[in-house]
Amino acid sequence: PDPLRFPCLNLAREALSASSSHPVVLNAANEIAVQAFLDGRISFPGIARLIELMLANHSLTCVHDLEDILDLDAQTRTRSEEAIGKGEW
Repeated sequence: PDPLRFPCLNLAREALSASSSHPVVLNAANEIAVQAFLDGRISFPGIARLIELMLANHSLTCVHDLEDILDLDAQTRTRSEEAIGKGEW
């Protein structure tokens, strides 16, 4: 697939190779971004931009158990919503 047309594929590949916590961030940001797109709050290209922003701002975190995953997921969802509220997507 063309990475320019489908930038989220490269973001997913990068997240998988980065750390065990990056896929959690990618998933949470993606779910918020897609819902925001469906609600008309961000553009389609804004989905990839938001995910990229969340991954870029993610500091390496070790996830050891389900509680760690759920905490990181909740934090990322909150930061994603805040970013949507502040920016033009």
